[in-house]
Amino acid sequence: RSFTPRPMDFHHSDQVVEPYDIYNCPFDPPSHYPHEWNLVQILKDWPADDVNVPDQIYQGLCVFDFQKDYAKAMNYRNKEQPFVVENDPQVARTVERWHQPGYVEKMVGPDIKHRAEYNT
Repeated sequence: RSFTPRPMDFHHSDQVVEPYDIYNCPFDPPSHYPHEWNLVQILKDWPADDVNVPDQIYQGLCVFDFQKDYAKAMNYRNKEQPFVVENDPQVARTVERWHQPGYVEKMVGPDIKHRAEYNT
């Protein structure tokens, strides 16, 4: 499912900065990167006990296409800035491998119990 990022507004901040498009970020991270939102506003728009994902999400991290934006992603990494990478062929191969039935059991053994937290 695709989500629409919420607009970057700065009404809660004393900073006056220009918003950036997370899908078309500049080569160098903006001085205010990544954009932050007020946690109270986030929880008001998406309460912690609501499992339904809203149509718009708070997203301030740049999203780079591995095939097209590799140089940008490496620049953000070298500047120790967070970002999201899409379309990485190595990750796609790993996902394909992990989706094979029995793969995890084969890697860790059939007698290893796995624990997952489940909240209701």
